[in-house]
Amino acid sequence: MAILIFFKAPKVRKFNYQPIYWNPEKEAMDERKKRIAQEVAIEKGEKVDYQPTIRKGFLSDKRKTMSANRSKRLSSLIFLAFIVIALIYFVLLR
Repeated sequence: MAILIFFKAPKVRKFNYQPIYWNPEKEAMDERKKRIAQEVAIEKGEKVDYQPTIRKGFLSDKRKTMSANRSKRLSSLIFLAFIVIALIYFVLLR
């Protein structure tokens, strides 16, 4: 019985799920209202706070990061191959 004193029983973890109601029709209607308001503001010549989701240069930035990652992977692969070849050399020829 003394051994059980040293071990604490884990506390019960409660699952706290709160469902979220999502209305796709209301969301689509709000998006249409916003788009129409922006079009009306453009026709009136007012300033619009519209920012496109794909900005200029997005793809070129993505290509740069992908090529940098590819070069890092290639250099680590070459290094790993060199280590494996060196290990095989020392194991087989010694």
